[in-house]
Amino acid sequence: MAIHNTTCGQLTNISLPRLAHINRRIDRAISKDNFESASNLLDEAKRGLEMATKGLWFPERINTSEIRRELNRQSHDLETMGFVEKIAGRLGYYDTEGNEWILPTVQEIYDYLMEDFDFRYLLCRKELQGFGKIIIIPAFNLEMLIDNLEARIGEKGGAPIKRDINWDRNFDELSYFGSIGEDGYFHGGINRKRIYEERDRLPFIFKGYYVSLVEFDEEFVSANSEDVEIGGRKKLKAGKKMVEYQEQLARLKESSMIPEEWIALYGERFVHHFINSGRRMGQFDSGQQHFDGEYMTAMPNCGFKSGLFVRMQYYAGISSIYLESTLPSQTGAKTGVRPVLRRMK
Repeated sequence: MAIHNTTCGQLTNISLPRLAHINRRIDRAISKDNFESASNLLDEAKRGLEMATKGLWFPERINTSEIRRELNRQSHDLETMGFVEKIAGRLGYYDTEGNEWILPTVQEIYDYLMEDFDFRYLLCRKELQGFGKIIIIPAFNLEMLIDNLEARIGEKGGAPIKRDINWDRNFDELSYFGSIGEDGYFHGGINRKRIYEERDRLPFIFKGYYVSLVEFDEEFVSANSEDVEIGGRKKLKAGKKMVEYQEQLARLKESSMIPEEWIALYGERFVHHFINSGRRMGQFDSGQQHFDGEYMTAMPNCGFKSGLFVRMQYYAGISSIYLESTLPSQTGAKTGVRPVLRRMK
């Protein structure tokens, strides 16, 4: 899902009309005795002025027309992949307890992205740096997402998903949003079971769905290529140490992809290359490298209690997906990271 035509790139400073607009909203809030809203708006104005004195942009609002078109397309892809289904005329999914989670509307997603001032400002900056493709995927039981994906691959002649021993042995200990410690192992994070159980209370999940943004250009930059810079930000190159990626992502206020987001991106490509085209897996020759090419997506912010972190790859040679766990030190020129922008508060 893409965000185009934002006003962010057209701004150079805070404007008096914008401040006047906020002032009118503050007056309306006070007239309705909504003092909490008035206080929040006042804080927004203060932060906007602080940014203006530093020559920074005042975060505006994004255009919803492209969001609407992309949400319609992505909704179709999610349904095609079996990640959502029709529930009383709307798309959604049932969790393992039988609860319904209806896919948010365009306006709801828009409000979710815009309601936090700091994230809105970050979103405006990142849009100029190539981020604008929104991913929405059910915060579902991960095993069920993988099973649905495996079923679709099998229908098109693909091989079963390959899991290394840690996925089977330590899957219940998989955690997200942790970090690599000084000992070189993965530490901390939020256990995926807790995420599933508390998905209605976590800021990076909205109405039962992960909502995040990735770069429009999803291709990896090889370790030996020239730097690729967009909006003053250099794209991450493949082949770096995981601790280096972790430091870069923290500095850029980004994080690495999680398995559900990788599955969402892969599912989007799968629908285009195989389901919409009517082709079977194995009929693409060189074009069969339709997702990662030769690269493996490392997820240094996702790992197991054992200290190993997560890697995922589509391997075109046998039309299969690999789910791996590995030490941060065991990386190579064909391992890269997909940066993600998400609300964490």
